[in-house]
Amino acid sequence: MSAGLGQGGIGIDARALSEVFPFHIVIDPQLIIRQVGRTLPRVLPYLEVGDGLDEAFALIEPEAPVLSLAVLRDNAGRLALLQSKQDGDIILKGQFTLLADGNVVFVGAPKLANIAQMAAMGLRLTDFPAHDAIFDFIILMQAQQTSMAEATKFADAMVAMNHDLEERVRQRTQGLQAQTEELGRVNQHLQREIADRERIEAELRLAQKLESVGQLAAGIAHEINTPIQFIGDNLRFLQDGFRDVQAVLQAQSEALGGLAGQAPEVVAIARQAAERADLPYLRDEVPKAINQGLEGIERVASLVRALKEFSHPDQGQRRPSDLNAAIRTTLVVARNEYKYVADTALDLEASLPAIPCVPGEINQVLLNLVVNAAHAIADTYHERGRGTITLSSRRDGAWIELAIADTGTGIPPAIRERIFNPFFTTKEVGRGTGQGLYLAHQIITKKHGGSITFADRAGGPGTVFTIRLPLVEVRNEHAA
Repeated sequence: MSAGLGQGGIGIDARALSEVFPFHIVIDPQLIIRQVGRTLPRVLPYLEVGDGLDEAFALIEPEAPVLSLAVLRDNAGRLALLQSKQDGDIILKGQFTLLADGNVVFVGAPKLANIAQMAAMGLRLTDFPAHDAIFDFIILMQAQQTSMAEATKFADAMVAMNHDLEERVRQRTQGLQAQTEELGRVNQHLQREIADRERIEAELRLAQKLESVGQLAAGIAHEINTPIQFIGDNLRFLQDGFRDVQAVLQAQSEALGGLAGQAPEVVAIARQAAERADLPYLRDEVPKAINQGLEGIERVASLVRALKEFSHPDQGQRRPSDLNAAIRTTLVVARNEYKYVADTALDLEASLPAIPCVPGEINQVLLNLVVNAAHAIADTYHERGRGTITLSSRRDGAWIELAIADTGTGIPPAIRERIFNPFFTTKEVGRGTGQGLYLAHQIITKKHGGSITFADRAGGPGTVFTIRLPLVEVRNEHAA
């Protein structure tokens, strides 16, 4: 660095100082240290910003017993040696330069006798922007043959080398960023594949579970069916037999009335026996009990028939099916879900033609929708009381349209786009799996070539799910 720079005052920012002179010290007019180079704290760890220059260092060349701003200005641009007062072995060699803002900067480096001393101070070539150039700089300083003007010229070369290194780093960084972005895309693809595989595995587990439950239900229904049949047959036998007994009892009562004058004792004994048995009560209540028993047996039998039909192993084969019968069967199976909170209403087209479909899958869709409707009504039961689930069917040209409407809470707009997503549910744990509507959508759209949509119920709160199925069998790559 030339002496002329020291006399006129230069403008240079702190970052530039740290990049070019990692051991610099900026001193304000009160001789307070305001900034130090980025590497100097490794050499002088006890040196802190805010210390006084005269407290930390002694000026040994040119020798000055007392440091002052005038001394620094008078010696600007000249070779200067600053000796640490705390560690006399550490000497900084450089020069003072006046800055445009009135501060003074000391630029230089530790005075080193050899490379071993550099290592002892904890310095490495990597502490400098340009390694080979700094090494040459230290060697020149060891020989004490370098002027400050040469050092400035060399510093300019170091800055150029540093810029070259920064450009190389930038290019390398761009290459790494491109590789990172590619890895990110690959990772996203793998995450999607993993999610798809987990979804498929979950569907398979659910299908296996449903298949096992269906087989178990079919077995139970078969086992129940036989005793239900002979219980019903026995009750009907008792019904018919009691009618005959009623006729006999009526004839006996009339005969006893005719014998009252001829055999009063016999008549009295017979009437006492009838009173003890409460015969009039039995003649009224036994037929009622038999009828109630037959009604209960018929309900159980209808449930067994529904279970057998619901769990019938159709192996995914399409066959002409009565959707009205499927709706009635679904209501029988799902009765326990809605009987306490809702009534049901049917609006079924009597002449609805049979439709080619997989009956078990359509039954599953209807069951999921009816159960969801019951849950939606249950959420408002304490506020509005019992609700209504309405199921309807009609032909619309080449399509069959089924509708399941409820008077429940409705579907909030915020979640409408997600209700057919797998594992999406708003129900508490244990009440819903998030698979019902997803499977319904898959069965109707992918396997049967139909559509399933929903809308707000006209005339009040609630939701209407509409299923449309083609009358002509539709096959695609998703069909079973």
